[in-house]
Amino acid sequence: MTAFMIIVCVLVLLQISYFLVILTGELTFWLKDRLGEAYRKSKKQQEAVPFTATVMPKA
Repeated sequence: MTAFMIIVCVLVLLQISYFLVILTGELTFWLKDRLGEAYRKSKKQQEAVPFTATVMPKA
């Protein structure tokens, strides 16, 4: 009976750790995708508005 309980506990712990690995992998992929999308969007906005140097008026 004790061996059975140990096997069940080990299997449950393996399942939980597997779930956490999959979940963190999906979250990492989602975050990387969102950050890449935001980066591309900001790059596109920067290219649309050309950089203009501001000139300080003479005093």
